[in-house]
Amino acid sequence: MYKEITIDPECLSDYSYFTLLKTGFGFEKGRYLSVPLKQWTNEAFRAVKASDITDVKQKSVKHFLNKLKKGDIPDLVVVADDRREITTSQQEQWQTWYPLQEGHRLFAAKFKEPAEHGFICYEDVLEDHDKWRIPPSVQVLKTKIDIIKAIKPILAISSDVTIIDQYFKFGSNPVLLTILSLCATYEIKSIRIVTSIETANPQDVFIREYRGLIADLPSIELIVIPNKFIHDRYLITDSAAIKSGHGFGEEPLKNAPSDYTSLSLVSKEERLKVIKSTERYLHDNPQAMMQFN
Repeated sequence: MYKEITIDPECLSDYSYFTLLKTGFGFEKGRYLSVPLKQWTNEAFRAVKASDITDVKQKSVKHFLNKLKKGDIPDLVVVADDRREITTSQQEQWQTWYPLQEGHRLFAAKFKEPAEHGFICYEDVLEDHDKWRIPPSVQVLKTKIDIIKAIKPILAISSDVTIIDQYFKFGSNPVLLTILSLCATYEIKSIRIVTSIETANPQDVFIREYRGLIADLPSIELIVIPNKFIHDRYLITDSAAIKSGHGFGEEPLKNAPSDYTSLSLVSKEERLKVIKSTERYLHDNPQAMMQFN
């Protein structure tokens, strides 16, 4: 439910894009701007300066771009770790940067004015274009394929991943196996699993099911919490947070509405509360955590 979106810096010659950046992007919007930030802001600044935007509005846009360049506007720009390796220079212009990135992994949307083939423009935002739109919730089948397809965009922009799901199994879990197999691709450094299901001989399970099958594993933490300690089920990372009505585990399909789970974005406030409650429990019960490397 999170989207990596890139924008031609020339678009900032239109004041509408300043508004779009301020209101349409960020953690709680489910959209991140993905650009080579230093060079992009320089190019955008030149576009604004050469535009017919009024002096008063230009001042607002330039102030915004300066803050963005300094990193003073959090939760707006995310360049995934695997994308950084594709970039050959911090001074790389957007026009040469984005095709290299598209060859590595497609963006959810690319903006250009006027829109060319494969691009969208501000007019498409007004029309609620699919590449821009993020629904309040989505339903996915509780199968490994569908769950992974839904959370891949989150894994791609994350370094640290926490799954909080009281019924999420550590062993014999095809969803977890697939997530761990993707960690090297997306350069995920750590996985934390918070569950109420106790695993018999978890070290043996780790060696047999994960370390024995996956060459490059991240740091893994398993935390066992009391049943119903946390009712909702979350996937929380350093860049994103969603919750699932019926968890992130695969289940046999019954040809019924219960075959689906509903995923929705989580607010910053809720994310923080969930993390703090887990940390408090771990502080009081350090024995609840096992680490695997």
